[in-house]
Amino acid sequence: MPLGMADAYSKIGWAKEHLDTLKRELISFYAATPPKAYTITREDDVERERHIIKLLFHDIPPRICLIAGDAVYSMRAALDQTIWALARLKGLPGRTEFPIITVWNHEGRRRFANQVIGVPDTAIGDIQALQPYHRGDAFKGHPLWRLDEICNLDKHRRIPAHGTEVRGMISGNANFITHEATDNCVVVTIPLAQKDEIRFDPKPPVEVIFGGDSGITERFDDLMGIHNFVANEVLPRFNRFFP
Repeated sequence: MPLGMADAYSKIGWAKEHLDTLKRELISFYAATPPKAYTITREDDVERERHIIKLLFHDIPPRICLIAGDAVYSMRAALDQTIWALARLKGLPGRTEFPIITVWNHEGRRRFANQVIGVPDTAIGDIQALQPYHRGDAFKGHPLWRLDEICNLDKHRRIPAHGTEVRGMISGNANFITHEATDNCVVVTIPLAQKDEIRFDPKPPVEVIFGGDSGITERFDDLMGIHNFVANEVLPRFNRFFP
């Protein structure tokens, strides 16, 4: 690691520590008995001849959301500190920021130029090559766009995580089953006559999804993927500019 990139690498390392902590918190949250993630109720509706299974999601503990926010902030800071370090090669940097541009139009070019003032021309091409706009209309799948969006969300409020996902709660003949879902509840109904033909997991696996109503949804593995992209694909590109 070049000395000039020490701050950026420290930040991405700090992000990894937060992610490791987040993983431990999620494992504990998922494994709790009784479950902390949800409450399950079952009842027979004799009048309608249906068996009803209702899974009500609990609020995600604020600590989990705050740790996720610290992780994404540190990842974003690693990018910004890389730009600052590059601009520092030519003198005292002004207001710099790692640009994340989705459309390469006049406004996109203007923003890009303003955010890399002082950065050596030889590094500009590397920064531009990493931009989400290269994906065209699919820019929302780019890890840098996703990082920027969830980081901006964290700046204004705690990252929401009410969109818990559950998989494999029931299995059997799908023709018997109907279900409806909202952000905090899943209701499954089964004909009473086929009730015993359905296999039910009393403690189904769940997965916390960060973002939810913000238009962006990231699971823990997604956050790890963004971290790995910054740590292994972005920062090393700029090592050669430093002794």
